[in-house]
Amino acid sequence: MLLLTVRNWLDRGDMRETRVGPRRIRVRESDLEAFLEQRSGANLKPLGTQAGLPPIDERRRQQEIAAWKSLGNAMSKTMSSVPHGNRRQLSKHLEQLAAAADALSALLKHLA
Repeated sequence: MLLLTVRNWLDRGDMRETRVGPRRIRVRESDLEAFLEQRSGANLKPLGTQAGLPPIDERRRQQEIAAWKSLGNAMSKTMSSVPHGNRRQLSKHLEQLAAAADALSALLKHLA
């Protein structure tokens, strides 16, 4: 599911990619950070104002941005390990991805 989400972002042009060969792509860390910053910043303020909720304080906003970046980094590492076929490395990256997703989920539940 997560890999498909990233592919959708890339296909729509939401996130920049660099082609490496005919089948491989890479996302520069700076492009990933810019995408996550834009996505996090765009999603935080409108949700609070549309729902009539008080604005999220800056510390919590930064925590959420950091959690999104961590998830994005874990997704990138996981995606890069898939073509290599190294199951041990893939397993390690999937565990990191799950931990990042759990951390973000806990943070979002806390903010809700």
